[in-house]
Amino acid sequence: MGISLKDEIRRVFRVLLYIGDHESSSITDISRNLGIHRAQIYTVLDALIDLKLVRKSLGKGIPRRVTLSLTHEGRRLYECLKEINVT
Repeated sequence: MGISLKDEIRRVFRVLLYIGDHESSSITDISRNLGIHRAQIYTVLDALIDLKLVRKSLGKGIPRRVTLSLTHEGRRLYECLKEINVT
């Protein structure tokens, strides 16, 4: 049996909340700390970026590190989720 819609939504919220709690997170950080496979993180991030809730930036160091942060709309959703205590 595949993953349920409820589980998928929970995963999306967990990623959004993690990025809100840890600005400038990397994909590796999210994967390691949430225990979600990197391939699944990419799928979630693509959706969050398409919805303009998360932005992806390229760091200045070498090797370059992709960092993730919330957009203004992403921050608003993050605050709502925190307020209703979604985990």
